Amino acid sequence: LLQAQKSNKAKDSFLSSVSHELKTPLHALIGSVQLLNLNVDKTNERNLKLLNTTDVSASKLFLHIDKLLIYSEFVAGDANKIESTVNLDEEITASKKQWELLSLNESVSFTMHVENNLPKNVKTDWVHCNKILLIALESAFSENKQTDVEFNIKHTEHYVSFIISGNGNLNGASVFKWLSADEIPESWSELGFGFYLCQKMADLIGATLGFKQNENHWEFTLDNPIHIEPYHESNKTVIFKGKRILVVDDILVNLKIMEALIKALGAQSVIVDSGEKAIELLQKENFDLILMDCQMPGLSGQETTKIIRDSIFPCNGIPIVAVTANSQDKDRESCEDAGMNDFIAKPIRLPMLSIALSRWL
Repeated sequence: LLQAQKSNKAKDSFLSSVSHELKTPLHALIGSVQLLNLNVDKTNERNLKLLNTTDVSASKLFLHIDKLLIYSEFVAGDANKIESTVNLDEEITASKKQWELLSLNESVSFTMHVENNLPKNVKTDWVHCNKILLIALESAFSENKQTDVEFNIKHTEHYVSFIISGNGNLNGASVFKWLSADEIPESWSELGFGFYLCQKMADLIGATLGFKQNENHWEFTLDNPIHIEPYHESNKTVIFKGKRILVVDDILVNLKIMEALIKALGAQSVIVDSGEKAIELLQKENFDLILMDCQMPGLSGQETTKIIRDSIFPCNGIPIVAVTANSQDKDRESCEDAGMNDFIAKPIRLPMLSIALSRWL
């Protein structure tokens, strides 16, 4: 038993390290492409196409890495439901760019329709819901060359329904086989593996997956359970100008990208490369929010946060948002346990950053 525990601990450490080492350069690449997109000449179609191709390719590679990590979580029994109250409009807005991006390198016409009266505040597991949607959309775009794909979002009192449909054949026999599989079938299929993970995550969060295929049309549905919560319209307008944000990360390129993204939003940033320097600076200067990396030499992001929360500094209640390449369920839980207020998984995209900052500034 002790040997098995040591083996599991070594495996977890390996996966965490591999995740960090693979995702960190991709975060830098995707962040750099975003910054180039902000400044590129929009009339230069060739450069725009090259930037989009780079962004799509990096995003797809990131998604494939994430699929392997999702699978490892289920094998290890580490997958957990992550339920929280979210603003559905904000989450869909933040995810829309990523959803659309996956279609750009394919000869696909992609249209999206969102029901007008979606509830604002809902309690749900948006983290796994969005992972299911990313995998399903990527599969639809990759398997359906030169066709139309529609994405509709509707709701009932207890569910938000996501319907992805298109013309042609999505290899329905393979999809049905993998959706109903308890274990990975011997005959490998990248499409099937994606839907296998979708079914595992749907079971975890209590969602229902559906798939229909006839000769000329297919349809994938996800009915995600929600609990509608009270929503109070706020007249508050978040103004980033003048806000001071402390960015803590041990990798210089990450600091520079976050600095540029924060500047693009109109806020000010101060960057430090360790938890120790962050603690020292917080005793001298005032900040409105901290963006905290997790896996750092010396003090980790979680350890740094605990020291801040337990301190007598005036800033011990400052909002702290985790920004990390380690995005497994247990990583989110460790950030919450340390006293962090929010969690953003790398790679960071500007709409996602804007929404996260708006929640706390």
